[in-house]
Amino acid sequence: MTTREALAKAAQDFLIAVAQVAKAELGCNPRRIQHSTWMVRTTPHSMSSQELEREVFDGIAVSMICQKQMRDDFPQAQALVTILAEFGIPSNETWFGFLLPLVHNWLELPAPFEFEETAISEILDEFVETVVDDKVITRSQDAIEHLGLPCDTVVLEDGISIRPITEDELWEFGNTDHRKWLLPHFLTMPNVEWKILDIKLTHDRQIVFPASAIEIIRSAVDCTPMIGQKGLGEVGGVGH
Repeated sequence: MTTREALAKAAQDFLIAVAQVAKAELGCNPRRIQHSTWMVRTTPHSMSSQELEREVFDGIAVSMICQKQMRDDFPQAQALVTILAEFGIPSNETWFGFLLPLVHNWLELPAPFEFEETAISEILDEFVETVVDDKVITRSQDAIEHLGLPCDTVVLEDGISIRPITEDELWEFGNTDHRKWLLPHFLTMPNVEWKILDIKLTHDRQIVFPASAIEIIRSAVDCTPMIGQKGLGEVGGVGH
């Protein structure tokens, strides 16, 4: 019988193989320039936009290589798919429901190619829990405008809080490199004074996560969806 440890090892072997293929094509530390714009306060009564750029790990290029080259004749991927089948995961769910979300979660780490033990363990543990225990963590971050908080963070209940926007979120929400592909509500320029409704829900794995749970919370708080939902084990369930 396949163990949780064997599943975690197969998942890590798959990610290591993805990194090796990407390094061969992109180099050991692929980088790109990210451009972003957001609003900052310039006086007590006015704000203006600022345009910035920074160098970041090119996870987009790594993801594209993965999607183009690794669905066929990739031993580590096939080994992981075989183990997923032993846990009862249908073959038509493995790529978009498990392998690709696993890659995307890994690429969100600060330094994916380093495979830092604590960081990669968290990714693998969540993957194993999804496969073995049929539990999915779905996350959603949504913008709230014109909200003053009595403190930095307000915890509404377990897994649901309102907090200040982070610098990384400003970089992502204000990203002008891919804005033309985003939905209309992304055209609102991010603001350093935005608050974020941060939702992290654990639920039973399903092919499609029922949006009602997230939407009920959003409606109650009256916020604007910014990142969307993402979670392992949900076909098409990774949002950026």
